[in-house]
Amino acid sequence: LEGVVYALGQFCIYSAIRELGPTTFKWLMTARQLLSVLVSLVFFGHGVNFMKVICIFIVFGIMSSKELNYLMQRLALLARSRHLQRYIPSALQQHLLGDGPESKKEA
Repeated sequence: LEGVVYALGQFCIYSAIRELGPTTFKWLMTARQLLSVLVSLVFFGHGVNFMKVICIFIVFGIMSSKELNYLMQRLALLARSRHLQRYIPSALQQHLLGDGPESKKEA
């Protein structure tokens, strides 16, 4: 029975990666782990102090940094695309393309 459950789990993981892509799957797993930590804190009644909250944010920030970097690169490509520029707010375009007021000060 354990082998069947394991095989079914692997099939679900493979199907999710095939359908959604590896980046989306990684986001799903990170969100699942975050939810698991939060439910565990509530269910088992562990106290949450400021240091624990900071540590949780650091750990999940590190886990998500690669995906966030990939997402920002994709948004930068979209901002450069002429036919999609009307869908991206101008402030975000300036930030992604590096032609905002901060970059003009450096020049």
